[in-house]
Amino acid sequence: MGAALVTAGIYLNSASFRDRLINSVNPTISGRILIENHHLSLLSGRLVLGGVRLEDAGGHAIVELATVRINIALPALLRRTLHVEQLVLADVSLRLAQTSDGQLNLTHAVAPVRPRSETSDPPDRPQTATWNLRVDDLRLLRTRIRYHLLEKKMTIDAAQLTVTGQGDLGQRTARLKAAVGHLHLRSPRLVQAADDVILEAAYDPLARRPISIALRLADNTVDMDADLDLDNRFPRITASAALNLDLAKVLDWVPAAVDLTGRAQGRITATGNVFDPVLTVSLTGDNLCGYGLKGMQVALEGGMARRQVDIRRLVVTNPVGRVALSGALDMQAVFPESFQQAQADIHSAAYRADVRLQAIAPEKLPWLKWPLPGLYHGGIVLSGTGFSPSHMTAKAHVDLAADGVRAAPEGQALNMDLAADVDLAEQRLTLSGGRLDVGDNGLTLAG
Repeated sequence: MGAALVTAGIYLNSASFRDRLINSVNPTISGRILIENHHLSLLSGRLVLGGVRLEDAGGHAIVELATVRINIALPALLRRTLHVEQLVLADVSLRLAQTSDGQLNLTHAVAPVRPRSETSDPPDRPQTATWNLRVDDLRLLRTRIRYHLLEKKMTIDAAQLTVTGQGDLGQRTARLKAAVGHLHLRSPRLVQAADDVILEAAYDPLARRPISIALRLADNTVDMDADLDLDNRFPRITASAALNLDLAKVLDWVPAAVDLTGRAQGRITATGNVFDPVLTVSLTGDNLCGYGLKGMQVALEGGMARRQVDIRRLVVTNPVGRVALSGALDMQAVFPESFQQAQADIHSAAYRADVRLQAIAPEKLPWLKWPLPGLYHGGIVLSGTGFSPSHMTAKAHVDLAADGVRAAPEGQALNMDLAADVDLAEQRLTLSGGRLDVGDNGLTLAG
């Protein structure tokens, strides 16, 4: 018996066995696998591979691994369990890209050369007991992933990547942590980099919300827990996410220029159909700066149900004054059933907004160049459809007042009141029921 094991071990560790195994696999896939060396211990259940390489049909490397080390608990095989005590992938390089047909080059390289016809019936096979997979220690060390998206002309480069994890298919549990030392993104509209990005994810079916995800980027954190039910006709979700963000660092990743710094915190929850969720949003912004203002405080309370957005309260307090907004956006005309498919363009959405001003001093905004300094208060109520003059049909009621208005620095301070109804349709603006009072003088507005 011992001599047989020794003989088998010598053969299984030979280059001829390795070549024979590789040559049996490569003709079945579109790419090609190369392995420089290997060592297998039958007694300990340990396999070490060196110089592993996966190439595409043109000979270009997609995956390169300096070392693959796997330890398997052999007694567990008797219980139909593949128990991986440790799996280590070290010095890994992945070069991912879209192929001309839109597929991922990695998927294309490992695709079968002669896939089974989808119309042919599989042969009848006897029912066999299922196998369980358990991984105690997964490590991905010193890894670099480069992903090129052809259509978007975007390249994502993650260097110094480390992944650790564990999981048990039988218990349906898993835990994964990925740390990226340096992340770089390049596209025609954006070039951005970040260091020390950490992503943690776990699944525990016994938890109140089985899915938990945490993302940390410098001093930005997003913590989410969720429950996803896939047994219904439409997937259903119950999720809650807590945000704590440095806006300057987050908005650096937004292609459009946004002049805003400060810290935002809050929570977002989602329940129901994934394609038509019920959302609640509670956010606050502290010491925000931007657009010529400093020390702004922002508070938002809102939500969405049945494709109808409800802004219950949005309050912005800053040195210029205080602005409060409430309103709604009804997108049911655009998405009658769910967000899966639009039946009309966005200009069919209906909206309503109520803006209230309190002690606003617009002259404190230098870029506005407001000609009539004073303290303004009152409000504007707007409702309609369309978001550009060519598509807009809207009505507005304006009720504004101003105290201490001066047309010139040495001029007399007067009080001003403006009330008017405005209609906009077919790119035509109609003013009716308007009146402007300045001091003791009044003016009726229409046209």
